Amino acid sequence: MKKTPLTGREGQKANLGQLLQNSAEQHGSKAFVTQAETGECLTYAEFNQLTNHIAHGLIGLGVGDKEYVAIMLPSCIQFLASSYALKKIGAIEVAINNNTRGPSLARMINLTKCRMLITSGEYLQQLSEVSEDLNYLEQVIMTDDHRSAKRLFPSLEILPWQSILGESSSNFSCEFSDEEIAVILFTSGTTGTSKGCDIPHRSSVRAAESMIEAFNLTEQDCVYTPY
Repeated sequence: MKKTPLTGREGQKANLGQLLQNSAEQHGSKAFVTQAETGECLTYAEFNQLTNHIAHGLIGLGVGDKEYVAIMLPSCIQFLASSYALKKIGAIEVAINNNTRGPSLARMINLTKCRMLITSGEYLQQLSEVSEDLNYLEQVIMTDDHRSAKRLFPSLEILPWQSILGESSSNFSCEFSDEEIAVILFTSGTTGTSKGCDIPHRSSVRAAESMIEAFNLTEQDCVYTPY
């Protein structure tokens, strides 16, 4: 049986935000993601709606096209939703390894001049150690208790998760090219300074298509992602 490529309708190029919206239209009531620890499950339609709320909220906070936004979160629904929300508005995710500390952590955030970071309380200690070195950071979005963050970062604007949940849940045009950068991933730095790698939407889609083919994945499969 011929497999339908993720690029969608008759080979049309598509970015990750548009692909999610297409999937929500086609598989709206089907489970999209389940948080293993809590059992929380969102359908394609529900997840797409959540990303739209976040995307509208981020725009309201001034996040624009091609702006870099750092995400330092565990594997959770908020992480996935924030990542897709950025891709819907043409912003670029800067993925921060949760184990990074010290000068390396500050460098990752400074390198792309991120003014916004989305994180949780479990990483506040690491961030507080380099708070004076974060030259461009202005806003920190907390997925959990933001009061502790306010005490640790008095000079920054600390906002609760609810602040990026905009009122609108409408879809986006997502008309930008699949050659645009979707995410910055940093190398491990085992042989030198960690380097930021530009990953375009197209590369992410091609990687997904390769995995589908390599593992013979179908619509009936469930993939466990611990990281």
